[in-house]
Amino acid sequence: MNIRELIDNYVECNTFEIKFKKRKLYVYYYDNISHFSSDKIELISNKDVFTVLGKKLIIEELYKELLVISGEISNIKINTSNE
Repeated sequence: MNIRELIDNYVECNTFEIKFKKRKLYVYYYDNISHFSSDKIELISNKDVFTVLGKKLIIEELYKELLVISGEISNIKINTSNE
């Protein structure tokens, strides 16, 4: 990460964040969606993989800085890159 990205993240608070409220998963500042199906959604942020498992999963909102997932969410797995 260069100094410009560091300052930009500090000023704009562009850090990856997950919140679960009202039976919906709010994901802020993700990098990529690597897999999407009704039972599994995989997100990538800084080479870390976040897997959302469940049934009838849908993406309700999709923006550059926000993703909202709803459905019967049963599990969230995190695989870190250890870098």
